[in-house]
Amino acid sequence: MSENVDNSLMTEVLKEIRKPLRDQGTLLSRIVEILGHHSNRFNAIENRFDLIEGRLTSIDRRFHEQTVELETIIRGEMLGARTNFEIQWEDRLHDLDERIKALEDKAGT
Repeated sequence: MSENVDNSLMTEVLKEIRKPLRDQGTLLSRIVEILGHHSNRFNAIENRFDLIEGRLTSIDRRFHEQTVELETIIRGEMLGARTNFEIQWEDRLHDLDERIKALEDKAGT
């Protein structure tokens, strides 16, 4: 009879131990599920960052290309303006030179 009491007591103790273990198992399953969900969200966010990084790289490349193009256009415009300025001054100097020669010729005669 004492053996039955001991077995009965052991059975009750085991039942009491199993309940928290089941609860912990359920809790662990839920944690794994939540971590999987967060992992999926993290991967989605990481993919978005990759897309944003690609877009920013593309914008940076286009900005650089346009900067180079604008520099070329501005240099061309400045060179053209400088060339026109030089031509105008050469023409004026040539006119002045001709006037001076004409005055010298008049003064010499």
